[in-house]
Amino acid sequence: MTDIKKYMDVVKDMRFREVVNARLKQYSDSNTYSVFSPIPCLYRYRSFNKYSVEDIVNKDIVLTSIGEFNDAMEGNIALYKSEKEIENKVENTWRDHQKFVAGGCPICDTRETIEKRTKDLMARDLYNTATLMKNIGTYIGCFSEKPDIALMWAHYADSHRGICVGYTDALFDNRSFLRDITFPICYSSRPVYVGDFMEDKESRKLCEYPIDAATLCSVINKHNVWGYEREWRVVWIMDVLGMSEQVRRIPIKKAVRHDLLPYSISFGYH
Repeated sequence: MTDIKKYMDVVKDMRFREVVNARLKQYSDSNTYSVFSPIPCLYRYRSFNKYSVEDIVNKDIVLTSIGEFNDAMEGNIALYKSEKEIENKVENTWRDHQKFVAGGCPICDTRETIEKRTKDLMARDLYNTATLMKNIGTYIGCFSEKPDIALMWAHYADSHRGICVGYTDALFDNRSFLRDITFPICYSSRPVYVGDFMEDKESRKLCEYPIDAATLCSVINKHNVWGYEREWRVVWIMDVLGMSEQVRRIPIKKAVRHDLLPYSISFGYH
């Protein structure tokens, strides 16, 4: 990616979206997951502070750097080269265990126990610290399909003292910029494997835009414990090295070239 124009060209490419969709569906907990799903009315749970007020007054949507997010799987790239490598690690660990048992080790575990323990240990190494995401300037706007999720009010709207800002689906459907960069979250039990995309960046047999595909898959994948959020994300990626280290929040109204006016504002119970 060289700039925002390049990113916008990539995400509009149907082949690119099909590659991303196919990879996410392999991991999704939902049989019906699709990046092609129609975008519904969306809602942002916010604390009531100067930032949320400024966004409403300025008729803007401000995106936040991926480095500020709270899920360990968000924006992270698996370190292992392939899932085959993980399976090989499990098999080698099982063989070593069998040798120990044959040598007199009193602890005799099943194959399934060894597999689970090995994968759990490896999972600690499956994340890096989103260095790639920070370097290319990845910014996110988080929304939900529903305005009445109690846990969302508690976690993201200052324990029901904040607000929930609604945006009509027409805002996304009728404006190609937002429509093309808004995606439903894929909830899964582990990070989406994108190592082959990264290795394929020269030959491009898997995907014409491997770095872009790896980035997007990583950004819209979250652990399934967050499934209750019913989340969608606006994803804006800029190839400006180090920019997200300097800028935590960026407005997008100028890029969209029209006002991003909410159609509803709900106040919390408190």
